[in-house]
Amino acid sequence: MNDNVLPLKWVVGEKMPCVEGTNIEFKESRNLRGSMATSLTKYRETLTGLLNVGGGYLILGVTDQGIIKGVDESDDDALDKFRVAIDILYGELNYKDGSPLDPELTTLKVKVFPLQNTEKKIIVIEAINNADILTIQSGGGYLIYRLNASNYRLRSERIYRHRDVQGLVKTVKQKMSLMLDEQHKRHKEILKAQRDKNEKEMTELIKTISDSLYETYNGRSEPTLCDRFRQFFGL
Repeated sequence: MNDNVLPLKWVVGEKMPCVEGTNIEFKESRNLRGSMATSLTKYRETLTGLLNVGGGYLILGVTDQGIIKGVDESDDDALDKFRVAIDILYGELNYKDGSPLDPELTTLKVKVFPLQNTEKKIIVIEAINNADILTIQSGGGYLIYRLNASNYRLRSERIYRHRDVQGLVKTVKQKMSLMLDEQHKRHKEILKAQRDKNEKEMTELIKTISDSLYETYNGRSEPTLCDRFRQFFGL
C-alpha cells in the first residue's frame, strides 16, 4: 500500500483524504486499552481480510464517516502492550496449508501518528502481504477476505491447519486402538466361555456314558471259559 492515502497532518475534526474500502478500514476506538480488551477479535478478521487482498490499513481513531477523532490512553505503556497484542494476533495467523507466515513476505506494522494540539494519537496497523492473495487463514481456521469495507468468509466450512489434522489423526488412532483392544478382549472372553461350555458338556457326556455302562454291567459276574465256548457254538 502507498502511504500517500494517509494525511500528512492529523487534525481533530478534519476529514480523511481517503474513504473506507477493500483496503482501508476505520475504527472509532476511544481509548487504546479498551480497544485491546474488546476489539482484537474484530481486528483479527479485518487484518486477515486485508492481508488476503494484498494489504491495506486498519486505522484507529477515525469514524466510519472518515472524521479524525484520535485515540485516548495511548501512552507508551499502552502502545507497547498494543504492539505485543498485535504480535500475538499475527502469530495466530498461518497460510492455508498450515505453515506459519513468512515475515519477509507477510507482516503487520503498527504506526503511531500524533494529533495536532492534543495528546491523542492515531494508530495505523499496516497489513503487508507480498505472497499470494487469499492464502491466509485466521486462528479460527477460516479464510477471510474484504470487499467494499466489509469482511467475508470465503467458505463456511472450517479449513483445518496441518497441526489440527495431525492431532485429529492421532486422536482417531488412539480411539481405534482402544476399540480394537476392547473387541479383542470381548472376543477372548467369548472364546473362553464357549470352550468352558464345551468342556463342561463333554465332561457331563462322559459321566453319563460311564454311569450307563456301570449300570449295565454292575452286578454281573465274568463268564467262565466254558460259558464262552457255549456262547460261541450256540449250545
